Amino acid sequence: MDTSLNPQDDRRRARKRRVVLLCASATLGLASVAEASGPHFGDWAPAAKIDEVGGNHVDVNTPAVDGCPMQSPDGLSLYMASNRAGGNGGLDIWVATRLHRGDSWGAPANLPAPINSLSDDFCPTPLEDGGLLFVSRRTTPGVTCGLGDIYMARRNPAHGWSDPEHLACAPAGPNSALDEQGPSYVLGQLYFSRNSATVAGELFVSSKTDQGFGPASAIVELNDPTANDIQPNVRKDGREVVFSSNRAGGSGGQDIWTATRSSVDDAWSPPVNLGPAVNTGLSESRPSLSSDAEQLLFGRAGPVGTGEGGTGASDIYVTTRDKNPTTPFTGTWIGNDPEPPDGDGSTVHLVIADGPNPAIEFTDDFGTVCVNAGSPVTVFTARLNGRVDGLTLDATFRNARCGPVVLHFLAGESYSLELDDGGNDDPSDDTLFDGSVLWRRA
Repeated sequence: MDTSLNPQDDRRRARKRRVVLLCASATLGLASVAEASGPHFGDWAPAAKIDEVGGNHVDVNTPAVDGCPMQSPDGLSLYMASNRAGGNGGLDIWVATRLHRGDSWGAPANLPAPINSLSDDFCPTPLEDGGLLFVSRRTTPGVTCGLGDIYMARRNPAHGWSDPEHLACAPAGPNSALDEQGPSYVLGQLYFSRNSATVAGELFVSSKTDQGFGPASAIVELNDPTANDIQPNVRKDGREVVFSSNRAGGSGGQDIWTATRSSVDDAWSPPVNLGPAVNTGLSESRPSLSSDAEQLLFGRAGPVGTGEGGTGASDIYVTTRDKNPTTPFTGTWIGNDPEPPDGDGSTVHLVIADGPNPAIEFTDDFGTVCVNAGSPVTVFTARLNGRVDGLTLDATFRNARCGPVVLHFLAGESYSLELDDGGNDDPSDDTLFDGSVLWRRA
């Protein structure tokens, strides 16, 4: 086993106004899932067939089976599996290329032997160093374990692809008597699924060692015992996963679901369905995130009469989302203090700003927020992740007494926002604004 995938390389008021920042609720829905772990992303746009957008070549999709899509880490190659004409038989691995990120994809080309064989070769996963993980149903007596097994190959610019190396069989390694699918290698961990025609899929993970990939263990918090959970793909920081599942709560058939975690040492959050922008009553499969996690590729198949040429065979779809989008937010004051800016019915305006020093800025209908303090002011204790950490946030008041307030938040934490009048004599007036403002600084 090639040991150049080294896991160690992968791991190394004043009286007038007070702002209290509270941990964001875990029940805020899909838009907050990606925010809860790592960079803040917007919602996924409606998905489109990849050959119908961006000037991409019409042959990226054909009436044949086209699926298992994944971009290379440099964004210049699009790997896929297809049984279109011109291959070696069954499913083959194909690759479309472009010169620069943002260019259109060209026509896919068939990868030569020894990658493709007379058997099914699919679920290609290009790696940072030019390697390729993929699944093959080729059989070698005394070597292969069962249905589809995971292999790894490397490409030398001068000599082409190396002979694929078979990953070890269970219990020592990740391959088993079932069909392994959707390999995803991130930070020394290999994520994949196992299933068969009679055994529902489950998601697994195997750790890289000096001798290869070790024993696999089920990812219990992601697996649904009543569903077919397959083909995971993990964001490059290890904190977001997308996978295909037919569990309850979806749109029908296999859907794309996602989960997040605060760090690679934490358990995954409960999976959330990506919703109608991505999922349909057809079957969505083998999702993959681009290296910047702003693009999602996946396959979609249905009955005859759907898809390219009406064959119902799988086609490749693409959707995108924005990273760290600017999010305007308007909320209403709920306090009774007669002094501006919180007179009855006045409104607070908040903008979550981007840039090297991300911040929330808020003003009211008068254009100011007044404080009995100079500028700048350092205030606020943050309640983060359900505990008081005693962290001090930097709140800079642009004018000495009145003016827009800008709060700069700590990296890697989630917040909701509450304004209250801590110096008011009437405690019932204390809360002036309480909004579901959610924001996370990466």
